[in-house]
Amino acid sequence: MKGNSGLPSPRFLARSASILLFLLVCGSALTAPAAAETITPARENPFAASRLIAGSNMVREGETIALTLHVNAAGLEAPRRITVTFYIPDPAMLAAAPASMRFSDDYRRDLTWEGEIAPGQELTFPITLVTMPDSAGNRLLLADAAIFWRPPDREWEAQSHWLQSETEIHAKLTPILFVLPNGMEIGKVELVLLGYLVGGPLLILLIPWLILRRQQQRRSAGPPPATGERLLEKYLLFAMTFAFVFTLGILHLLCAVALEDMRRFVAYEKTSCTLLDKRIILEESTSSSRGGGPRGVSTTTDYNKPLVAVRYPAGGRETIAAGPPRPTAMLSPLAKYALRELAQYNRGNTYPCWYDPKQPETFVLARGISWGWYLLGAGPMFLLYFLGRTLWRRMTA
Repeated sequence: MKGNSGLPSPRFLARSASILLFLLVCGSALTAPAAAETITPARENPFAASRLIAGSNMVREGETIALTLHVNAAGLEAPRRITVTFYIPDPAMLAAAPASMRFSDDYRRDLTWEGEIAPGQELTFPITLVTMPDSAGNRLLLADAAIFWRPPDREWEAQSHWLQSETEIHAKLTPILFVLPNGMEIGKVELVLLGYLVGGPLLILLIPWLILRRQQQRRSAGPPPATGERLLEKYLLFAMTFAFVFTLGILHLLCAVALEDMRRFVAYEKTSCTLLDKRIILEESTSSSRGGGPRGVSTTTDYNKPLVAVRYPAGGRETIAAGPPRPTAMLSPLAKYALRELAQYNRGNTYPCWYDPKQPETFVLARGISWGWYLLGAGPMFLLYFLGRTLWRRMTA
């Protein structure tokens, strides 16, 4: 608003000055945190020199790995209370930790230390983990740790400094029988697969040929059968032979399971195991889709598998291993049975156990037979008996 002389009125000038002063005050208040963030990193993050170091950059299934958590308070100006948390990665179980750290598995499996640290002080937490069986599919062992504290001038604000280490997980070494000229290593698994790939088709072709040749010799004196009847007989004979060879593979699997069950009672040596850790992992099993193609429907089932980590003397040395407390075929995939199985064991207690002297890292806390495999193989074994008896009669008739 202008006065008679064309100049702004005193009231307008006073109001404008009030608004300008208000904006200056609000602007300084809004930019205050930004100014506080310009503090040197050592002062803003007093634990920037902390480290989480892995003892190796590669570990195999079932092996232990040592981690060292260094909490360095080089940037502190006064004693401060902090919380140090180490999160146990999924592909591993706890083997050893300092007594000052508290273990918790309520929400996340972690180790926690709470206390006061002085300026320039360094705390060291050695932690040992053991990788779980069949954990090579995870490829990496990612270990995380965090340091939590509250700044002295902002007690309502919690700050944190995160640390991480990466370790590659490789498959467990298997015995090598011989090496091909091209460098390919052949073990027991490759030899069995080769036997299936070569012996299976040979049997599928050889058995029908022998039976048909036998029948042709018997019918040489009589009238030949009709062409349609002869083709149907060939198709049926090949189908029976294929099913017979397939069930032979199942018989081989059951024989291997039965042999391991017998070794568990005869060859395994008894010792005492100290329980270090226990947990339940989820294993997914995807069934075949109905209809096939992109519109097919597949079903995924979660199996609850209990695992324990134990320490025991084997072969004159101390062994740390992880695995199921009993043969997996004796366990139910339901969660309540896995919880019931682990409820029998407490961390830190000692229990009788048995280990394989040929593979000291293989152990069980309870011996028994793998009845699950035998139940699954009962039907195929009945079919194997029926097919074998039928083919033998047709060959010797």
